[in-house]
Amino acid sequence: MTSIDAARRILGLAAGLAGAVACGGASGPAAEGTARGADGRSSGDNVDAMRLPERSTPALVIAGAVRDPAGRPVPDAVVAAFPLEASLLEAKPRAIARSGARGEWALSVDGGQDYSITVAAAGRSPAYLPWSAAQRRGAAERALVTVGAQDARELRGRLITHDGRPAASGMVRVFPPLPGRKQQEIYLALPGEDGQFRVSLPRGEYLLIGDAPGATFSVARVQPDQPERAVELRLRPPARAMPRTAVDDLRRSAVPVDIAAYGGGQPHGERLRASLCGARVVGIGESTHGSSEFTRFRGQVLLHLAAGCGFNALLIESDMSVAAEIDDFVLTGRGDPAALASRLGSWPYAHQEFLALVREVRAHNARSGTPVHILGIDPYYPQLPARKLLAYLKRHGRRLHDRVVARLGVMERVDFREWYGGAGEGEHAALRASLGEVDAFLEAQERRRGGADGRARAALHLRAMQSIEREVSGMDRGQTMADNARWLLDRYVPGGKAVLAAHNGHVLLADPVWKVKETGDWLAEAFGDRYVSVGVLFGKGSFRALFAERGKPPELRIFSLGEPAPESLESVLGRVGPRAFYVDLRGLEGATRSWLESELPCREVGSMYSSEDQAAQRVAPALSFHALAYIGELTAIDTLP
Repeated sequence: MTSIDAARRILGLAAGLAGAVACGGASGPAAEGTARGADGRSSGDNVDAMRLPERSTPALVIAGAVRDPAGRPVPDAVVAAFPLEASLLEAKPRAIARSGARGEWALSVDGGQDYSITVAAAGRSPAYLPWSAAQRRGAAERALVTVGAQDARELRGRLITHDGRPAASGMVRVFPPLPGRKQQEIYLALPGEDGQFRVSLPRGEYLLIGDAPGATFSVARVQPDQPERAVELRLRPPARAMPRTAVDDLRRSAVPVDIAAYGGGQPHGERLRASLCGARVVGIGESTHGSSEFTRFRGQVLLHLAAGCGFNALLIESDMSVAAEIDDFVLTGRGDPAALASRLGSWPYAHQEFLALVREVRAHNARSGTPVHILGIDPYYPQLPARKLLAYLKRHGRRLHDRVVARLGVMERVDFREWYGGAGEGEHAALRASLGEVDAFLEAQERRRGGADGRARAALHLRAMQSIEREVSGMDRGQTMADNARWLLDRYVPGGKAVLAAHNGHVLLADPVWKVKETGDWLAEAFGDRYVSVGVLFGKGSFRALFAERGKPPELRIFSLGEPAPESLESVLGRVGPRAFYVDLRGLEGATRSWLESELPCREVGSMYSSEDQAAQRVAPALSFHALAYIGELTAIDTLP
C-alpha cells in the first residue's frame, strides 16, 4: 500500500504532519518574480502536455526571471508553482514553465492560494521562492532567493511506462532531504521525447516520484553515496480489470462479523477461528484513526479469539507506560479507566469506543481464567517511564540509582527530544550505557528473585525508555513497534498471543511502492506465517482527524466521505454483502487472486486530513494483507472530555 506513514518517513516528516522549517542556503541561481492580476498562460515548451489542475479562482500571473549569482540570465530552467496549503506528499504543481532566452518566465495560477516557486536548471543549484498573499497585494514588490550548495551533482534518469516506452508527457518531482528543506521545496524535472530527464542538485538523499497521465506513479530514492548513474523510473501498470467472478468469489469466502454490541458472540465464529487461531499475532488495521467501528470490530475479534483460541493481549499503537496503567485496570479493576485513556497522549484512543472496549476486557477478565492484557508498543513520551524507573531504583537499587540518576534524569525533561538533538555523541553514548546498566541490574534481579517487587513493570518502563532513545537516534518507528511487540510477548506476557491494533499502513506487508519495511514486515520476519495481517476498509461515513491551517496549531475536526468511486476496491467490497465482514484472501485463486494482486484504488486517512484527494491511495490487497475486512458505514469517535 502507498502507506502515508511510510512516505512521511522517507520524506523525513514528523508523524502526521506535513511541512518543514525554512532555513538559508549557499549561493545558487536566483529566481525573482512579480505578480499581476491578469489572465495568462505558463510559458515554455513541454508544458501543455502536462495535466495540470483546473483553476477554481481567477487567475494570477506570477512573472519573473531566473539568473545566476553573477546576474546573467539562465534559460531553459524548469519553474514550478506548488500550493503551500497542500500536504507535501500530495503536492502537485499548479503551473509549470521553462525560462526563456533572457531567463524570463510566467506562471498562471489560482489567485486564492500561497505558493512555493521552485527552479531547477541544468548545471546549477536549484532555487526556491515562497510567494505569499502579502506579496500579491503589492504587485510592484519583488523577491529574491538563493539556495543550494557548491557541490551540486547532475541527477540523470529516464521516465518510462510499465512496458518500457518513454513517458514524455510525465514529470518527476524531486524531494530534498529534511535538513534544510523548506516548506513545499519540491523541484521538477520534465522528461524529453525519449523520457530522459536531468536536474542538478546538491549532494544528498533525494526521493523521486515519477508521474504521467493515465499511469500509476513510480518511486526511487537516491542515496548520498550512490554512484552518479542514470535512475530509471518505471511507471507501474494500471489496475487489472475486475473479473466477473470476483464478487461471487469474495462473497463465498466472507465471514459476517457482528459489531453492534459486545457480549453477543459471533454466529460465524468457527470460521474466524479457523482463519486466525493459529496466529501468534493478528494485526488488524484501520483506514482512519478516528472512527468508532474500527475499534468495535477489533474488540469483537479480540474477545472471540480470547474465548476460543487463547489470545491474551491487545497491543495498541500508543504509549507503553501509560497503557501499562490501563493494563492494571483490566487485570485488577483498580483505577479510573476514563482518566487513564485520556492520559494516553494519543487522541485515537481517548474516546468512548476505546473506553467501552477497556471495560469489556475488564468484564472478560473478571469471569475468565485467562486474562487479556492491554499494552502499548509505541515510543511516545519518556517522562513517565523515567520517573517510574528511577523511583523503583531508589527503592531497590540505591547505589545504581545514585550512579545513573543524572544521566537518566534528562529523560524526565519535557524537552528531551530537543536535548537529544543538541547533545553530542558522547552524551548519547553515556545515556545508552546507563540504560544498559539498569538492564543488567534488572536481569540479575530477575534471576535472583523472579518478578517480585514490581521488577516486571520496571523492566517495561526501561523498555519504553530504550525504545524512545532508539527512535530519536534514528531507528525506524515501524521496527521499534515490532520489537516492542516481540518483547512484550516474550518477556511481559510469555508465550502470549495478541491482536495488534494499528493503522493499515503499519500492519501491512511488503509495501510495494515505497519499499519501506513496516511493523507488519518486521513481525512477519519474527513469527513467519504466525503473523496475519488484516486490512480494514470502509464504504462511507465520518471520522475525526487533525486539520492544520498554516500558522495555527492542528485542530481535531469531524470529516465525512461519501460513497467510494465505482472502480475502487471499497466499491467492490460493498457489493459482497453484510454491513461488516472478514474475508481470508489466502484461499482465493485464479482470476480473482490475480486481480487482488494488482494495485487498486482505495481510501486511507492518517492523523492529518485536508481534502478527499489526500485520502486517495492504491493497494495490492493480496500482496499487502492476508485478509481484508469491510465496514459499510463509519461514525466519528466520541472523544473523552
